This record gives sequence, structure tokens and C-alpha cells, in this order.
Amino acid sequence: MPTGKDINDVKSLGMIQHNAKLGQGVVLAVTKMPGGKNFRHGRRPQVESKFEEIRKKNYPDRPSRTECFYMSLTQELAEQRKAIWGSKDREIFRCRIIPAQAKILAADMTFYNNFEDTENEELIHNYWNGVIKDESEIEILFDGSLYFPDWQSFETIP
Repeated sequence: MPTGKDINDVKSLGMIQHNAKLGQGVVLAVTKMPGGKNFRHGRRPQVESKFEEIRKKNYPDRPSRTECFYMSLTQELAEQRKAIWGSKDREIFRCRIIPAQAKILAADMTFYNNFEDTENEELIHNYWNGVIKDESEIEILFDGSLYFPDWQSFETIP
């Protein structure tokens, strides 16, 4: 386990790439990882909390926003989001879904982004039902294992 100065190496490398290298391309579902709960807290905790509350009550078969991988349909869309979200330190990697025992949802971020202003719960239900209003706003929530075809180029944490 890295300590002290090595922690910076962990942040810049990323645990996903490290695990993909060790797993010969395969990374377990977030919910199967130690500490996978609350993997992502989101930019807006109150909105995330409300979305999660309604998901648990009405859509338990959908992946949790706080316990999933986020994917884009195209590299171009991933690059756009990376720029918009100010995630310049993050890398984008090709991956393949391993469908066994997976939960997946294609959702329109428009409903998520507009909820904070309106607090209209219908927007949350549209999101979890997979209603697509704007195809350029589709995000893929995935709780399952992934395969990274370029895993051999990844580094591991010393």
C-alpha cells in the first residue's frame, strides 16, 4: 500500500488503470470493490441524494449513481464532458462491457441537470426510466465488470 509521497502517484495513475493492469484488462464492478459504496458523491450532494432516494424506492434494478462507472457513447462526447467538467487530469480509456450480472442505464443528463432548479420529481422519474430528450446528453451508468482492451499499456502502482 502506497504511503506518503506515493499517494500522489496513486491519484495521477488511477486505481482503475492499476486494477485493469493487474486483472489483465478486467476490472470488477464498483459494488464488488472493497469500499465501492459511495464511490461517487457527485457535484451536487442534495440532488444526488434525492435521485438515489427515488432510485432505491422505485427503480432498484437500475445502477446507483453513487456506485457505478460513468461512460460516454463516443470518445468525442467523453472529451467534451472532460472539458466542460474541468477534468483535465482524467484520462479517457476505451472499454468493453462484460454483461454478466450487470446493471446498465442510458440516461439523459438533461433531467439531472434541470432538477436542481425546479425540484420537479417527474424529471427524476424520466431520468430513471431512460427517457431520452437530447441524445447529446446521454450518459451510461454501469454497475458491472469492464474489460479494457489497452490494459497492457497501463502502469501499476509500485
